[in-house]
Amino acid sequence: MGLEARATVRDLTDLLKDENGQVRQVDMWALGRMGPEARAAVPALTELLKDGNSLVGEAAAEALGKIGPGAKAAIPALTGLLKKDGHLRANAAWALGKIGPEARVAVPILTELLRDESESVREAAAGALGRIGPDARGAVPALTELLTDSRSWVIRHIAAEAIGKISPPGAAAFTRLLKDETWRNRRTAATALGKMGREARASIPALTESLKDEAEAVGCAAAQALGQMGPDAGTAVPALVELLRDKRWPTREAAASALGNIGPEAESAVPALTGLLKDKDWQVRRALASALGRVGPKADIAAHALRELLNDEDDRVRQAARSALGRAKE
Repeated sequence: MGLEARATVRDLTDLLKDENGQVRQVDMWALGRMGPEARAAVPALTELLKDGNSLVGEAAAEALGKIGPGAKAAIPALTGLLKKDGHLRANAAWALGKIGPEARVAVPILTELLRDESESVREAAAGALGRIGPDARGAVPALTELLTDSRSWVIRHIAAEAIGKISPPGAAAFTRLLKDETWRNRRTAATALGKMGREARASIPALTESLKDEAEAVGCAAAQALGQMGPDAGTAVPALVELLRDKRWPTREAAASALGNIGPEAESAVPALTGLLKDKDWQVRRALASALGRVGPKADIAAHALRELLNDEDDRVRQAARSALGRAKE
């Protein structure tokens, strides 16, 4: 941090002693905007967490969170605030999450807050546990319960993301979430299952069904997840082949990429992949060519069509065709 920045932090820190609460709030907002560079103000901001004006305390917690890991000295004070009433608990939880793994000491209380009456507190606690990461694994059972919280799709979404960051549970929890009423949560579930790879292969039938989801983002996420499971997802090949003719190009691209990732087990898809190599969208043509290359020697029948793509108007498609032809010769 340069001399000018240090002087600014010092001046702003001095203003934290102003008698006017609004001045202190604006000052904390400015320090928060500086992020990690304002870490010299952490002691003064920590002191303001005790301010009698709740709005000042909330602003102090927010500023500390924006400073991030550099505000770890404030962890004890922020943890203490988790037992207070009002919005301050949510701000404190959010700040602890932004500080990250160093805030592991707060995990037990944050876990308790997952059952809090306040929706904003539950959301902040779940988000914080996710950012703390693997050290919050003790909270996974409580977070898993939130996956079925009927009060808010937002909390279900945050809980699912948090579990994925901490320690993915068995695929069962996320497989159930594929039926959630909110498309964002269904997408989150499909993405999480994909990251689990072969460990989630029991979810292949459910993911295959999700390919038909009315939300494009969910179908694409399901296709990607199936591809991440590789050869184990061979049973999904027929459904993925159907998607190759979908009217939406991102869906066609996702289906082609998934078939390529499944590899030789997707041999039955070669005719369909080959027949669609003249797709109007270059992203799809590239994915189709790449998929044929990854299917390997079994895609020899596509060689002629791939050679035609060597003259494609898009260089990325031409490169994919060259790579596919190269693999076919191996």
